[in-house]
Amino acid sequence: MWKFRFLGVLCACLTTVSLNVNATILTAIDWGWYTQSGNHTVSNQTAIAGLTSLYDESRSYFLFDLSSLNGVAQSATLQLEIEGYYSDDAYEAATIWDVSLAHLPLLDTTNGSGSGSNIFTDLGTGTAYGSFSVQTPNLYAAAFPSGSNILNINLNSAAIADINAYAGGLFAVGISLDELSLPIPLPIAQVAQEWLRFDSDSGSIRAHSLIVSTIPIPPALYLFGSGLLGLIGIARKEAP
Repeated sequence: MWKFRFLGVLCACLTTVSLNVNATILTAIDWGWYTQSGNHTVSNQTAIAGLTSLYDESRSYFLFDLSSLNGVAQSATLQLEIEGYYSDDAYEAATIWDVSLAHLPLLDTTNGSGSGSNIFTDLGTGTAYGSFSVQTPNLYAAAFPSGSNILNINLNSAAIADINAYAGGLFAVGISLDELSLPIPLPIAQVAQEWLRFDSDSGSIRAHSLIVSTIPIPPALYLFGSGLLGLIGIARKEAP
């Protein structure tokens, strides 16, 4: 009987352990674009999603280092800044995608023409982490002042699971526009473009961050767990 009473006390202690939620801001360590034709330039940190010409779509990526996270991720917010846009629509909608583990070390090293077709595909397919939309009331707007057009997008449970799976390593997201539809025929004054731009490689400071809320695992939990396992072992030994 004493074993069960002690076990009840132990479980009660476990439930009273205070778990503090910590928020860690991870600034993107790299960002960029890949085109449908596979083009990418490592030295150019423009981040753009959409049509930059009539026949060539671009998709963006943002890369983060998770090594400073301590604990289990509970929620995450992707913070992006819109630097500019070109759109004939009232708004542009975009989806945030997972990036495969195999492509993570290649994002900021693949260089040249036609070498990144597989990465381009990966940045707009797979598991969706979330979505967002941006109002585009004017045909063209560029070079918003830094800090004036920041988006905060809550990522879903699939993203949280991957952040925990990739803990201690690299994590990235891809971004693609949902609908690409240029008016046909194009107005004389309009070029064949439809895009959202997050950074223009101009050297200005833009906010691209991953804010992760984690719950650290207190050392006391390990001790309680060890004690619990010990009690289970004793109970099994003494059982007739």
